[in-house]
Amino acid sequence: ASIAGKLANGLQYYILERSQPAESVELRLVIRAGSVNEQENERGISHFLEHMVFNGTRLYPEHKLIDALENMGVQFGTDLNAYTGFDETTYILPIPLNNPDNFAKSMGILEQLAFNATLLPADIDQERSVIMEEWRTSGLSAAARPQQHNIKITTAGSRYAERLPSG
Repeated sequence: ASIAGKLANGLQYYILERSQPAESVELRLVIRAGSVNEQENERGISHFLEHMVFNGTRLYPEHKLIDALENMGVQFGTDLNAYTGFDETTYILPIPLNNPDNFAKSMGILEQLAFNATLLPADIDQERSVIMEEWRTSGLSAAARPQQHNIKITTAGSRYAERLPSG
């Protein structure tokens, strides 16, 4: 069963029932902006912002957002995930429901991810090296090169051919 709707602020939501894993919920925040929305001088900014929101928000400064998620039982790098595509940036939070406060707290975390990133200069400088290394190693992959080539051929003449997502 599924439910869909739209809140007064324009936020669309979808609720899909699932039984496994038990006692958990997977929350996803999908922002309809990705690499095709970038101008030439903004290349990679969507992916960079995807990373930056985990460094600090108004209510969770200095990496405390990750601490809050880990205190709920979400493992950063194992459970918690995010990705940037052509048309969207998606954050995935698998939340255990063994504590009744986890759901409300995680909905607040989604709000922080969407609207309250702090983007501090020190965090930007630190994350820049992480992103550059990720970009460098992704291009070296034997699987990545033909995939990038195929995307450029199949999307030739469109913005998709020019704006492959980074990372």
